[in-house]
Formats: sequence, structure tokens, C-alpha cells
Amino acid sequence: MSPSNATVQDRKVHLVYRSKSGLIFIKFILDFGDERIIFDIEDGLFLDDDGSVTAAEHNADCQRFIRDYGLNGELQIWNASDGGLLSRKDAFIPLNCFIDLEACNAIIAAAQAEVERRRVGSSKSGCEAHPG
Repeated sequence: MSPSNATVQDRKVHLVYRSKSGLIFIKFILDFGDERIIFDIEDGLFLDDDGSVTAAEHNADCQRFIRDYGLNGELQIWNASDGGLLSRKDAFIPLNCFIDLEACNAIIAAAQAEVERRRVGSSKSGCEAHPG
């Protein structure tokens, strides 16, 4: 993912990163005052589904991310050039909710099945299977 938008306000950098395909983007804030990443799972991850195989693959990736983050995942931002850790957010501790691992895995399996369905459909029509 690459940065597509950045604004600065009150010692905080509001960032939007977008995938190479342009179909998925993530919003977060770097709070330099508190040395934290601010990320809201409900308002920070977006996917445009254009019906492509790439969009279906992104959806499967997003579903895995949601599962892993809900299971106390820690967000990290790494420098793609040198492999250095730039920033991180402590493990996510959900409040007043229960993560149903079996249900999450079923959602991921359904998303992956949709990837395969689209691959088969696009190969039958002669379209490129992975345009992104």
C-alpha cells in the first residue's frame, strides 16, 4: 500500500493508504504527541468491490485482517525500503464483544470461495484473472 492522502492537525498526521489496485484503502492517524497510531476498525478499512478477482482477493485479505485484529492483533507500520519498524499500535482489546473464531473462519472461507468463483468465471470469459 502507498500513501494517497495526508493532512496534519494538532500534532497528528491523518493518513490514507491505498492499494496498488485502488480498490482498498485504510485510514489511520499518527499521533506524535502521544506516540501512538490511532486506528478505528469500524471507520478505517474500506473496500470497493468492482466485481473483479482482485476485489475478491482484497475482501478475503480484509476478512483475515478483521479476524486477526479482533483476536488482539497489533498494528505495525514498516518501511518497505529498508524493513525498519516505523510505528505500532498496542494489541487491540475489544470491549463488550466476543470474537467468534468459527464464524470469522467461515466468513474467510466464503470470501476465498468467491475468489475461486471469480477466477473460474473470468477464465471462461477469456478475461485476465488477476488484473491488479
